[in-house]
Amino acid sequence: MRILVTGDHAGGVGVHARTLAVELAQRGHCVALAEIGTGPPGDNPPLSAGVAYLHLPYALEWRSELPVKHLEEAAQACAAALNDTALNFRPDLLHSNHFSLAGCLPGIPTLLGVHSDVVSWWRAVHRCMPPATPFHSWYRRQVQRALLHAHAIVVPSLSASRDLAASYGFAGSTTVIPNGTVDPGTIGTSARAPYAVCLGRLWDAGKQIQLLLRTDLGMRLVLAGDAGDALPGLPAGVAWRGQLGGVAAARLLARAAVYIAPSRYEPFGLAPLEAAAHGCALLLNDIASFREIWGGDACYFMRDNGDDLARQLRSLAAQPERRRQLARAAQARARRRYGAAVMAARYAVQYAELVRRARPPLSASSYGA
Repeated sequence: MRILVTGDHAGGVGVHARTLAVELAQRGHCVALAEIGTGPPGDNPPLSAGVAYLHLPYALEWRSELPVKHLEEAAQACAAALNDTALNFRPDLLHSNHFSLAGCLPGIPTLLGVHSDVVSWWRAVHRCMPPATPFHSWYRRQVQRALLHAHAIVVPSLSASRDLAASYGFAGSTTVIPNGTVDPGTIGTSARAPYAVCLGRLWDAGKQIQLLLRTDLGMRLVLAGDAGDALPGLPAGVAWRGQLGGVAAARLLARAAVYIAPSRYEPFGLAPLEAAAHGCALLLNDIASFREIWGGDACYFMRDNGDDLARQLRSLAAQPERRRQLARAAQARARRRYGAAVMAARYAVQYAELVRRARPPLSASSYGA
């Protein structure tokens, strides 16, 4: 099958799309990956020879600081570029991980991958619906149009599906395919050091990095990622490593005893998955998606409660055998349920079914309506 996949130039959606593209190519599919975004690329997994690559240097649809006109022009430019690519690549299917591109290839069935969305993020962070700003109104239209135009919708968790219902009133069907990661192999068997790690976009209010900026954690903490203005000063025992490449991040996780995810909005959470694959015990905010994904194979702190986070981490610091048991359980769960090959196999089934059963496509004139 010939599959055209869209991904982000950097970030979690980029890692997901690249991982999936490589796995699909290894299964014998012909894959083209179109990465969208400005700025330097992230340190994503390398592409195999079976994956064609296209970079579209346009703004991503969630960039709320940009004028709506700029975002609309970027979406149209991406759609035009994908149409040009389709003329040569001739895909059987478009797997769009971007709302604004769903249905942009007339006559080609579209699978929409929903990894997160701005309205659900706002609801989780601010406990209310977002204001009717020009950006939020435009973004909501993109999502609603995408949910209507997509031939199939895939989410990484049931929690993400519930978000679509609560944020947009979506009552259609979705298929849950959890994200997957490549097994790091022996890199995850290194001797553990008594420190905890948290990685990611630390500037994102949904990550709640402020819960970690305290002196009573009971274990040394290492932060890494894009901090923006989120780290004006660090308390004793907390260190920041900056933005790490994939190899450096893997080495950090391979030595860490605990990975902490304080996020209040996380439809899946690639960073905890990668940490578990590397052999870290998981200490997670007690939100529905983390419970769904990790069950009893992680330690949880009371939702959004920094005092309980510190208490749980001190307990883990004092109980090395419990840490090791949690680490083994999380690593086994990651390998059993969330491997990259398992993810690709599930997507391949969806692709085949979609191509076989695709409803009549929308007309070219309906895009952007």
